[in-house]
Amino acid sequence: MRGSNRHEESTAYQRWERATTPWLTLLAVVSLTTFVLGEALQARDRPVLWIEYGVWAVFMTDYLVRVRLSRDRWRFVRSHPLDLAAVALPATRVLRLIAVIGRIGAVARVGAPAACW
Repeated sequence: MRGSNRHEESTAYQRWERATTPWLTLLAVVSLTTFVLGEALQARDRPVLWIEYGVWAVFMTDYLVRVRLSRDRWRFVRSHPLDLAAVALPATRVLRLIAVIGRIGAVARVGAPAACW
């Protein structure tokens, strides 16, 4: 899960994660909504596909940036299987949404004052 070895990651990685997590969460919800509406309305036309490809491209870019910013790249890949699955198999993006929602609490805890621990 993203952020699971937060204390071992670089400051640049942590800044990237704080800056992108809200946006990725929103995109995961957009992706899920697009998927559900597309299936419900049987709307597998170009606008739906372009949205899905665009969201996938953002997730791919985020994953590659986080791999690059990680101190131990192989450990990052091994410790973030849902993120890798969401990029490698776009149909698993729903799993990515679950992972992102779980990280919201982790990001909030890191930003909290020490007295709250």
